[in-house]
Amino acid sequence: MQEEIRRSKRIWIQGITLKAFFDDSPIAKTLAKRIADQAAADIRIMLLDPECDQAKVRAYREFLLNSERKLSFEEFTRGYYQTSKLRSDLLDTIGKIARKHGGTGVKTRKYGTAPHMFVLIGDESAFVEQYSYGKLASQVPDEEVILGSDMPLIEYQRKIDPVYMRLLKEIRGEENETSEQLRPQPYPLLVDHFEYAWEQ
Repeated sequence: MQEEIRRSKRIWIQGITLKAFFDDSPIAKTLAKRIADQAAADIRIMLLDPECDQAKVRAYREFLLNSERKLSFEEFTRGYYQTSKLRSDLLDTIGKIARKHGGTGVKTRKYGTAPHMFVLIGDESAFVEQYSYGKLASQVPDEEVILGSDMPLIEYQRKIDPVYMRLLKEIRGEENETSEQLRPQPYPLLVDHFEYAWEQ
């Protein structure tokens, strides 16, 4: 992903807190450098709105994974959401963007729909990680459990590899039922997704 951020004129990112993109990690430093070069890229960041219902639903699931207490969703939102890790991380990222990158060329938006994937779209590749409410048992017993990072990060290329393109033509040439269902273009589909979500 770092290489895609370095070389792209378009850097569009949608996620939940995007904490790793605004801390001291190598990928955050790469993004900060691209943001500092204001004329270099169309940089758009979409974060989950910390005040939306979907943020509360996700934070509630994380609370249940970390606590022996059985609270209803309503009890959680009244008494615990304001101090939840998810809300804290979201506010932290929003604050870092404002402090470090306020007035720069980076554009930000908040979204309130159910978080379904992380996506980073550059000029040549799009990276996707699906989100879910599922969680496997933690390998680190004392670590706070958060949702995410359990699904694979998948890279889709903008251009279809010539070998794969030849294979697609062969399959489509067979004219069977499944050949019409092939959709080998996830990159433009993800661009279309981001453009729609950005305008909402």
